[in-house]
Amino acid sequence: MAVLVVALTSCNSGYRVKVDAVSRPQAEPAIAYRIKTSNPDLDPDSLRYKEAERFVKTALSGKGLYEAPKPEMADMVVNLDYGISPPKVSQQMRREPIFATIPGAISTQVVQVGVDKSGNPIYSTITVQEPSRTEYIGDREYMETIVTYEKYLRLTARENKPAAEG
Repeated sequence: MAVLVVALTSCNSGYRVKVDAVSRPQAEPAIAYRIKTSNPDLDPDSLRYKEAERFVKTALSGKGLYEAPKPEMADMVVNLDYGISPPKVSQQMRREPIFATIPGAISTQVVQVGVDKSGNPIYSTITVQEPSRTEYIGDREYMETIVTYEKYLRLTARENKPAAEG
């Protein structure tokens, strides 16, 4: 009798796979399977369940297994459970640089703006501002709240045999 429990967890886009138990690892490979839900709260007719079931079927077919045409013809039963955990809230201290825009210096300049009838230059005083510049003035620390939801997919496989008493 082979029992395999696999749990997939997701955080961002990474996956962790954990095998809880394998009994008789040298057992004959089962060829045909059927999928059942191990969670009575899951509706086998829901779109979410059908999507999870499709992913499992694809993974099993990649290992050379196929879905049994009739439940009694299955060599093994794969129990499917999936869900999402309640939100986990954590606090994290963040640091952010602070920049300030410093206006450029203002100065006056005397410039020639023309000439008079006698050919003498005419001058005027104008105000000129240098370009602004950005300067680092320090850091701002703040607390950020992070909410995480953990997704899981749990598969349990067993031989398709009637349970023995005792």
